[in-house]
Amino acid sequence: MQNPTPTPPDRRKLSVSIPDACDLVGVGRSKMYAMINTGEVEACKIGRRTTVTRRSLDALIERGVSAALQTWPR
Repeated sequence: MQNPTPTPPDRRKLSVSIPDACDLVGVGRSKMYAMINTGEVEACKIGRRTTVTRRSLDALIERGVSAALQTWPR
């Protein structure tokens, strides 16, 4: 089976479902909802469905990487 071609960044989904957001970040459902409630990640309702913006997930990861680099021993 061939490897799928990576999607260019400008063609990614703007938002993802809660389960997909959990998979992308590596946290559980409860933690994701807690981060939504505290404003750490941005969610939007589309009908009855809650989605999480990719922009906020990218920012969450970037903040985590930046924090880790600041505390990394030199």
